[in-house]
Amino acid sequence: MNRRRVLGTAGIAGGVAVASGAGALAGCGSAAQFGQSGSFGPPRGRPGVPAVIRLVTPGAPAMPVTVAGFLAQFAERNGMAVIAEDVRQWLAETIESVRPDLANVRRKMESNGFTDYGISKVFGNGAVTVYGVGNTDGLNFCAPFLINSQAAPDSPNTSATAPIVDQAPLRLSLQGPIQTSRQGPVLAEGPALTALHLAMMDWPQGSPVSMTDGLLPLARLHDFGSQFDQGLDRPLRYGTKAGDLVMAYDSDPDAGLGKLRVLARRLSGETLLDRSYTFTWR
Repeated sequence: MNRRRVLGTAGIAGGVAVASGAGALAGCGSAAQFGQSGSFGPPRGRPGVPAVIRLVTPGAPAMPVTVAGFLAQFAERNGMAVIAEDVRQWLAETIESVRPDLANVRRKMESNGFTDYGISKVFGNGAVTVYGVGNTDGLNFCAPFLINSQAAPDSPNTSATAPIVDQAPLRLSLQGPIQTSRQGPVLAEGPALTALHLAMMDWPQGSPVSMTDGLLPLARLHDFGSQFDQGLDRPLRYGTKAGDLVMAYDSDPDAGLGKLRVLARRLSGETLLDRSYTFTWR
């Protein structure tokens, strides 16, 4: 039975398929959970947006370089500056002097093929630090967001109930506090970083919430890894300062197409952004 669904219509099918082999190695630090691969129907745009957003054109750099550029733009738009040019050296020094827990993150990422440190830099603003690493498969990319525990209590997520998404059409319910100051890095892979980039470019003018408060991932609610050539059975979910960020992803590897749905909401349930995108990843 084909368990995939066209994202943005009926939502995500229940149940999780655990990938094996190469697919299981694509998550930054753990085995990713994927659905089957295949066509999701003809892409449809919305007024003013092309049906397919071409992220990669013939002769363009490999996808990890493209996503590294997305991360750099996202960091800049969120008030982060370059704090280190050499990710590998910065990480080694940080593990030795400040964050020994990052050694385990580095080990897991490298064991899953994320060893291309030269395509990204380290960005930070005092509250959040992020760096990116490319995968040896020449396709995927991973970025750990490190949340400063001193900054985390300012987020309403530490004291308010956290919205979660059920498996019907991306509806939110409330369940438990988000402990941003007590968790490890918030990992975002290629599809999630692409979603952040596209949503950043699309953030509504005049929104009651800033783009940073609505999109910057501060907590992991449901994050099991993602890669461009495998669709997800269940959406990724992150906590933000404003509330909740949900990303559903489907993939057509034969056509090199990905389809995202990005939903950002306040804790109250108010929708801040709800967009769908179809894009090329090769």
